[in-house]
Amino acid sequence: MNKKDILILFVFVIAVTAFSVFNVGYEPVHSDEITYLSIIKYQQDPSLYSKDLIISEILPNLPLPFYSILGLFSFIDEKYLFLFVYVMTRALLVLSVFFLAHTLFGDKLVSYFSVISVLLLRGEIGMVLGSYEILNKIATFSFFIAVPILLFSISFFLRKKYIISSILLTFSMYLHATTSIFILLLYGFYFLVNYKKINKAVIGSLVLFLLGSSYILIKSFSSASTNYLPIDKWIYFLSLRVSGHFFPSTWSILSYVLFGILILLFLISFKYKPKEEKHNKVILLSIGTLILCIISFFFTEILPVKQIVQASFLRGIVIFRVIAIIYVINYIIQSLKSSSRIHKQISLGISVFLLLLIIIPFFVGGHRGIFDEVNLEKPIGPWEDVALNSKDLTSKDSLFITPPFSLGFTFFSERSEFINWKTSGVGVYSSRYVAEAFSRFAFVCKHDFEFESRTELVEECTKGYENINEEDLKKTKDQYKITHIIVRKPKTLDFNLIYENEEYRIYEL
Repeated sequence: MNKKDILILFVFVIAVTAFSVFNVGYEPVHSDEITYLSIIKYQQDPSLYSKDLIISEILPNLPLPFYSILGLFSFIDEKYLFLFVYVMTRALLVLSVFFLAHTLFGDKLVSYFSVISVLLLRGEIGMVLGSYEILNKIATFSFFIAVPILLFSISFFLRKKYIISSILLTFSMYLHATTSIFILLLYGFYFLVNYKKINKAVIGSLVLFLLGSSYILIKSFSSASTNYLPIDKWIYFLSLRVSGHFFPSTWSILSYVLFGILILLFLISFKYKPKEEKHNKVILLSIGTLILCIISFFFTEILPVKQIVQASFLRGIVIFRVIAIIYVINYIIQSLKSSSRIHKQISLGISVFLLLLIIIPFFVGGHRGIFDEVNLEKPIGPWEDVALNSKDLTSKDSLFITPPFSLGFTFFSERSEFINWKTSGVGVYSSRYVAEAFSRFAFVCKHDFEFESRTELVEECTKGYENINEEDLKKTKDQYKITHIIVRKPKTLDFNLIYENEEYRIYEL
C-alpha cells in the first residue's frame, strides 16, 4: 500500500470505529463484566470480598490474566481506561477484518465493504448463531479483544507467516483461552491433512506457542478437571443460566435459517475464490470448524463431557462467519464487475438481502435505531445508590443478601454478595461453585431449585425473595456469617434499618 492508501485507511478506521461505537452504544460498567471488574478491585485490596464465594474463592483459581493486566493500569481513571479499551477493541476489529479480507483477495474495495458488513450485520438477524455476537456495549470483556487478534493470526497463517501467527495466538490465549484453543485445533487439523507441509517454521511456531502459553494451558486444564457434583446437575444449571452460549437446541429456528443461508452464500462465492493455496486453507479451516461443532454438539447435548462443554467449540463459529462474509462481499463486487448477467443478478439479490438484514434492526427489535447511548459514566439509579451506600455504611468483611437478579452490587459496594444470578455464569468453569449455588439459590428463592424453564426460575425466585422473613434469616445468618440484607420497598423486616432510598432498604442482621 502506498502513502495515499495508508492515509485513506487511517481515516476509514477512525470514521467507522466512531460510527460503530455510537451505533452499538457504550456502557462503562456492563452487567456481563461486573464479576471480572470486581476481581480487579480484589487484586488491588485483598481485604475486600473476604466472604464472597466467587471473587475471593472461585475466580482466583481460574485463568483470568487479562483482568490482572488491566488492574496494573488502576492509576488511570477507570471511566477513561474502560473507554480506551472499548474504542481500541473496535478499531482492532476494523483493522483485522480489513487485513484478513486484503490477505484473501488483495482488493481494497472488498476489504472496505467487508468491514462495513461485519460491523452492520448484527443481532438475531445478523446471521449469528446463539449468543456469539462480536459487537457489544461491553468495555472490557476479553472475548471481544481476542477476536481481532485471532483474525490477525489467521491472516498471517494464510500468508504462511507461521511464527507471527503463533505469537498472536499465544497472546490471544491470555485473553480468551477457549476460542484460542479452537483456532489452535484448526491449525492442527490443517497440518494433519497436509503433514508434508510441516517444516522448521511450523515446528518452531508450535514450540514458541507451547512455551508462551504453557502457564495458561496448565491453568485452564487444571481448573476444568475437578468435579464437585454429578455432571447432569451441572448441565442442568448451565441450561438455565447460559443456554444461548452452550446448547444449540435452545437457539432460534430463525438464527439457524439465516446462518444456513450464509453457508449457502459462502459456497456460491467460490465462483470468485482467492489464490488456490489460500482458498484450500480456508476450506480446511471451515471443515475443521464443522467437525469441532459436531463434536461439541454431541458431547454437550447428547453425551455431555465436562471438558468439551467448557471448551465451547461452538464459539469458534464467529471466526467462520467473518470469513464467510468476506467471501460473499468479494462475490458481489466481482460479479458486478463481470460480464455474466446471471452472476450480476444473483449478486444484486444477495446485496438486497444483506441490506434488509442491516436496515430492519434499525426499526425493529432490541437494536432499534441507528445510534445508541454512549455514557462515560454509569448512571446512578436507586440500585447503584443503595450499593454505594452499602460501601459507606458497612465494614469490608460484610456479607450481603441481595435481590437475586440485581446487577453490579459487588462492583459499586466493594462488599461480598451471598449469591447472584448474573454472576453465576462462572459456574461454567467451576462445578464447585455450582454445587454451592444450588443451596444458596434454594434459600434466597425459597424453592428447591427445580425449574422447567428460566422464565419459571425468574418468577419463582422473585416471589421467593419477596417472602424471605426474619425466621429464615436467623436460621441462615450464622451458617454463612451473613451481616446485611437489601430488600425492595414496601417490604420491611424486624431488623436494624441502616439506610433506605425511594426503592430499597438495607437491614443489618
